[in-house]
Amino acid sequence: MGKRLCCDAESGEVSEDDSGISSSSRRKAQRRRLCRELSDLVPPFLQVKTLNDLMATAPNSQTMNPMQHVAMLNETTALRLTHTYAQEFGQTSRNYVVW
Repeated sequence: MGKRLCCDAESGEVSEDDSGISSSSRRKAQRRRLCRELSDLVPPFLQVKTLNDLMATAPNSQTMNPMQHVAMLNETTALRLTHTYAQEFGQTSRNYVVW
């Protein structure tokens, strides 16, 4: 998510460098094929940020901006936030792209 190709490449492979899996896991990083047409759809200013708590998404937050960041979180964090802060998590998912 949010990966771009080099300017002269027509296709290539990218890996998911932060999938929420611990580094001690023996699972190989998944590689995805990426083509130029899809790469061009990703704005150059887009940044993927890992979301661990909802304070990072608060209004006037210096950590995250909904116009520049995609909020990425693993399943465990998503479940914890939806059970503990259901209304706030709903608002965050309306303001940010959550992946």
